[in-house]
Amino acid sequence: MSNVVHFLETLGASPNTLSAANYAQAVEALGVDAVSREALLARDTNAINHALDGRAAMRCLVFVPD
Repeated sequence: MSNVVHFLETLGASPNTLSAANYAQAVEALGVDAVSREALLARDTNAINHALDGRAAMRCLVFVPD
């Protein structure tokens, strides 16, 4: 798992644990590339998705047998 994904997972599990200053320090401490770091600091979801080579959209289809 990438450091960015793990960071976001941890942040999502307890979102109130970091103040704005502590958030910036935590992002800097990740040791990720500049693109990912800037995307995280800007809290830009599209840039984070692009930095992680994510998909623009994902679909799930469920086919129920007749």
